[in-house]
Amino acid sequence: MARNAREALYLVVSRRRVSLEEEDHIPTRQLQDGGRRSKNQPAHANAYPAKVTTVDRGRFELLQLDPTKQQTRISAIKARQIGRKGVIVGDNVKVIPTSKDAGRIIAVQPRNTVLRRSADDSNTREKPIVANATQLAAVIATTSPEPNFGLGERAIIAAIDAELTPLVIATKCDLA
Repeated sequence: MARNAREALYLVVSRRRVSLEEEDHIPTRQLQDGGRRSKNQPAHANAYPAKVTTVDRGRFELLQLDPTKQQTRISAIKARQIGRKGVIVGDNVKVIPTSKDAGRIIAVQPRNTVLRRSADDSNTREKPIVANATQLAAVIATTSPEPNFGLGERAIIAAIDAELTPLVIATKCDLA
């Protein structure tokens, strides 16, 4: 029988009962360096801007955008807090270096434009393909194979919807 209301309150933790007096003594998970876990994020003062040029199964090729240095290509992975589908080609990102030509993406800057692939029968969501583009070029052959005007029309509509400048390129004009 409990002596007072405080003793009567219990917390259930890991299938055992812990009283409120013991609650302050519940062990917390320690980091390898002896510190405790915290929600305070590091400042990442050495982060630099880059643009994503290639996305391949969780690996990213980036073009470093630092104006004081020569533009260099680096390989990167993304930090866990960005999420599964957070980075696409064309994104402007912040990267912290892990070695000379490798890094980790820690933040994605806001996108100016996004070109999306339309939803189909199996997936109801539109999938973003490229970000921060300024124009979309649709290449159409005039002969061999016969021109597919429907494909060109869809490309122009997608460009207008994404607020991109559409550009139509006709090839094989000398054969027509």
